[in-house]
Amino acid sequence: MCSPLHMTIMSLRNCCRFPITSYSIHLPNGNGCARLWRRIEARSVVVFGLTPSTPRSQWICGTPAQEYSRFGVKAEDLKSVPEGIEGLHFHALCEQNSDTLERLLAVIKKKFGNLLSQVKWVNFGGGQLITGPEYDIDRLCRIIADFRREYAVDVYMEPGQAVGFNAGILLSTVLEMVRNEIEIAILDTSPFAHIPDILNAPYKPDIIGGGKPNQFKNTYRLASRSCLSGDIIGDYSFPQPLHRGSRIMFSDMASYCAVSNNFFNGIPLPAIAILTKSNDVRIVRQFGYMDYEARLS
Repeated sequence: MCSPLHMTIMSLRNCCRFPITSYSIHLPNGNGCARLWRRIEARSVVVFGLTPSTPRSQWICGTPAQEYSRFGVKAEDLKSVPEGIEGLHFHALCEQNSDTLERLLAVIKKKFGNLLSQVKWVNFGGGQLITGPEYDIDRLCRIIADFRREYAVDVYMEPGQAVGFNAGILLSTVLEMVRNEIEIAILDTSPFAHIPDILNAPYKPDIIGGGKPNQFKNTYRLASRSCLSGDIIGDYSFPQPLHRGSRIMFSDMASYCAVSNNFFNGIPLPAIAILTKSNDVRIVRQFGYMDYEARLS
């Protein structure tokens, strides 16, 4: 039996509410907070409390605390915790260190301090790159311990990306070489289809054995074979020249790339495979035209 989960969602359709909420944690009984349930539905489980003044990520698309955000309840609109609400949730970080969390908590305490002791738990949200090489774990432990002691609540965190950080490799192949004042390598990988964060966020994946432009002798622009002009991964350099058939390995591909990829214009998804300790490759799943067709009809 799976453990209960914290779930964040803006709203639920009537047909989905029962199967989802029956597996969610700390649900209200619907009496005292029926009005809140009707208005913000799933957020009666996870109540956001953020304003634009809260420290946040530079990635606007992934910033719940941005101006005019559809997420959350502002401090002036939440004078007390409604009956049935057992926890509060905030989320305003993205791949940041514990010093940013500490500054964020100072704002949360200032704006929502009167509510924190009225609940059983507080969810610090995601955006903590706990497994990053420069992350200050000791500071995080102190922050959590001090917060629990001050407000007598349980603390939850959502280190989703930290769990898969630097896991997964996307193996790409050079299909063609093109020159238009600069050297361009056409790959079978598409940012739009396979790595959407390249186009949606200020994100540029690392390449194993590759570097920044002009770091090594041979610099190329890596681009997709799709018809979308802006479907470009970026500029990289390599110790050896690229050619048709060269293999390129993008690192840290296991998290958001796996859940946000798509069949843009029929470009196939890469197969999912496991590299064993004995260096054997085991194919777990391959995708073909029928997978593409099934999503359209």
